[in-house]
Amino acid sequence: MEMDLEPLYLYILSLLPIKRLQDFEQWRRDAGSFEQLFFNPPPPLADKLRKVQSEHSVEKIYKSLTDTAVKVLPYYDERYPKLLKTIYDAPPVLFYRGTLGEPDEACIAIAGARKMSSYADNIIPLITQPLINCGVTIVSGLAYGVDSAAHTESVKARARTIAILGSGVDESSIYPRGHLRLAHDILDNGGLIISQYPPGTPSLKHHFVARNRIIAGMSLGVVVVEGKVKSGALITADFTADFNRNLYAIPGPIYSSLSEGPHNLIKNGATLISSGQEILDDLNMHLPSGQQKFNHPKHKSFTKNELCVLKCMQDTSVTLDVIIRETKLPSQEIANAITTLELKGAITSLGAQGFIKI
Repeated sequence: MEMDLEPLYLYILSLLPIKRLQDFEQWRRDAGSFEQLFFNPPPPLADKLRKVQSEHSVEKIYKSLTDTAVKVLPYYDERYPKLLKTIYDAPPVLFYRGTLGEPDEACIAIAGARKMSSYADNIIPLITQPLINCGVTIVSGLAYGVDSAAHTESVKARARTIAILGSGVDESSIYPRGHLRLAHDILDNGGLIISQYPPGTPSLKHHFVARNRIIAGMSLGVVVVEGKVKSGALITADFTADFNRNLYAIPGPIYSSLSEGPHNLIKNGATLISSGQEILDDLNMHLPSGQQKFNHPKHKSFTKNELCVLKCMQDTSVTLDVIIRETKLPSQEIANAITTLELKGAITSLGAQGFIKI
């Protein structure tokens, strides 16, 4: 079946310095179609469009789409994400691979440091898995660190996740290249890889700011796990505030520079959370009937040794030395108890900081 070229004319028109979808829609009504506008622009647009047309070709984009099996989604398509459509500079056209969800799909974005700590690595499952269990789709940017960890948790749960790129979504453009396998896994699990850039577009620095606005724009809320004060995660947080979406932040160790970003957000009004369940509670979202909360300790049975270990943790993290001193159990028994408690989802390791009860 021959491809509809109307979205491709719209894409090239979107390269003009026009931001609002209302303006594009007005053009469409006045001209009859984007194709008509493309070939017969009104005088105020003609010179600007001529320059754009000299640098971008509908034929070239059409060929790249057919060669790469990348699909196109214009703003007027009923499948276009409803939340994204409400932001002031929503992309008029999106390019994607994978499965589009419902236009009102419930999404939560997770953002954070590319060089995340072991603390973040242990925290991310506590955030993602209650959300996944409730049918919420995790959105992130496929970057190293927090982004990829969030996507990976969805893949491990065989759940849908959405990766938003600052490059084309075709095989040769996906960035970072080290996450090509992860991108395939996302697609294999019914997920979506999406971008405002056509196939063949490289990852350029300014693309990531535009990418971050889509991450925030598609989501009911954004969780910042780790990040320095000046980081991409904080840019996503700024967009979240601009779009009047829910902003959540994970507190971290006060001596870590990666905690500076989340802590500043909390000081300025972001909601402090320590689990995905708190997000569900805040948004008044509920698990499917009869389904238990993820790994909640009250649904588990524990041995005497495991209860001893849990008792010494209370509501704070403890090191192995503290556990040995307070429980007075043999080291091997403590090691066995810790292993089984982790498997039961009752505690999690914080690396050098020890363990904490979930």
